Amino acid sequence: MPTDPKVLMLLAVKSNGLTGDDMKPWHLKVTYKSLDDQGKVTDQGTFEELWASPTRYKQTFTSQNYTLTEFGTEKGIVSTGAHEAPRDQLMDMAREFVDPLPSATQTAHLQFEIVPLDLGTMHLTCLQVGPNPGGISANVLGHRFCINTEKPALRVTKNYFSHASYIHNHLVSYQGRFVAGDLVLQKGGKNALMAHLESVEPLADADTVLLQPSPDAKPLEVKLLSGSLAEGMLLRRVQPDYPSIARDARVSGTVVIQAKINKEGGIENLQVVSGPPMLRQAALDAVKQWRYRPYLLDGEPVEVLTTVNVFFSLTGPGPSY
Repeated sequence: MPTDPKVLMLLAVKSNGLTGDDMKPWHLKVTYKSLDDQGKVTDQGTFEELWASPTRYKQTFTSQNYTLTEFGTEKGIVSTGAHEAPRDQLMDMAREFVDPLPSATQTAHLQFEIVPLDLGTMHLTCLQVGPNPGGISANVLGHRFCINTEKPALRVTKNYFSHASYIHNHLVSYQGRFVAGDLVLQKGGKNALMAHLESVEPLADADTVLLQPSPDAKPLEVKLLSGSLAEGMLLRRVQPDYPSIARDARVSGTVVIQAKINKEGGIENLQVVSGPPMLRQAALDAVKQWRYRPYLLDGEPVEVLTTVNVFFSLTGPGPSY
């Protein structure tokens, strides 16, 4: 195993996930369950992807409430079904199975620090993403990627912005790449999502017709960006004031806001998805002032939709994130 952190990360990039110029077309299917703080199942469904190239693929998210299918084409993404964004953790789940690490291009512009991690019977080498003076690949800042000490197999992805960890268990080898056989999302030491790889297999020539968009598919005008990726693009965060009425009433919790990041990195079209009513306006007033690094698609800034989680805690001096 290399000792240079960047060389080690490049080796891990080539050894994990299902993307890359050397990959032959594939078909993946995953089942998942979302859990609340008490371990009760709140949602369940499937994620399925048929992939032939970066501009020719089909992704389908199915939950208890909706089904959304996206088709990648040479002219962009088109979609059919429910036009609401899958929950952030579902988008992140899909990424952890298919494309869990920065690309080789991103890695070339990043700095990494090696941090050992001892989990009792499992010893890992973690690569912590460092400062990013070039302003590229900001979506992985605050991340730590942990691999086995004996082989470059990804075992843990930790995001220090969202306080979430994805644990890769029962690894499967496919086309010389490591893929999670089971994936666990932990937040605050509790399981929030559990996913299982049902199958990953070659995409037969006869099945490529399934990659053709259906007649009712419409252009995806605004890209959906997971909250964890948006966190890495955040340039300015304004902390909300904790409403005294909420503090006196011992009200805490998370306010979830859906918003659009415009081409300049400003935030607009804010809508509260959920959260304690006493805390909603304070969260909105703060998030309106946040600023992001513009999201680039093919080198050009584009508008993206995302969700923002604002955490209010009574245990500390103020809101925590």
